[in-house]
Amino acid sequence: MNLTVRHLSAGLLSVCISGVFLAGCFGKSPEENVKGSLENVVKIEENFKNEQKPLKDLETNEHKLFEEMMRLSMDDFEKIVSLSQDALKNVDEREKRMKSERESILKAKEEFDSAKESASKIRDEKIKEKAELAGAYMEKRYGAYENLYKEYLNAASLDKQLYTLTQDKNATIEDLEKQIDKINKSYEDVIKESEMFNQYTDQYNEAKKEFYQTAGFKEEKKEG
Repeated sequence: MNLTVRHLSAGLLSVCISGVFLAGCFGKSPEENVKGSLENVVKIEENFKNEQKPLKDLETNEHKLFEEMMRLSMDDFEKIVSLSQDALKNVDEREKRMKSERESILKAKEEFDSAKESASKIRDEKIKEKAELAGAYMEKRYGAYENLYKEYLNAASLDKQLYTLTQDKNATIEDLEKQIDKINKSYEDVIKESEMFNQYTDQYNEAKKEFYQTAGFKEEKKEG
């Protein structure tokens, strides 16, 4: 049976946002406060970064389980059911890790809001303009992530429906094909959102670099 489910590889996400060296004492200027908040954002998003490999491994494992199911015949129905149950547990773990990832993003966004507040107090117009541009891209980045999160969970829900369907002896090949088509279309939406997230991450990093250069801050080599 040549039925293929398309999953998003977690490796498609640009998870790294650049950091800077915090040289000297903590200043009280708006520029220093912005820098401090943005560095905290990098630290808070570490959990987001750390979830990428486990997610990718889960997706790979799930794909193998499904391929094994599709190689079996109805004579091996009990084995199919067992594999589908493993796949369902795998989806649960993916959802759990996605929720953990999102918690990290939401906490980082709270810290980022502090940076926006400080940026509004910068007196030098050139520096302020650079800080606000970086802020605009980061807002778009967080918005793209929220869309990505919703699309990913929707696709995971469709995966669950597929694995439950494989436990139904009365399910036909046509039933499976229809469900797989829904899943593949859903993951296309996930990939589109991940590409937007990657784009805004790159634009944010570039804008942030320009802000540091204009403000006279030393930039650290980008992570990753």
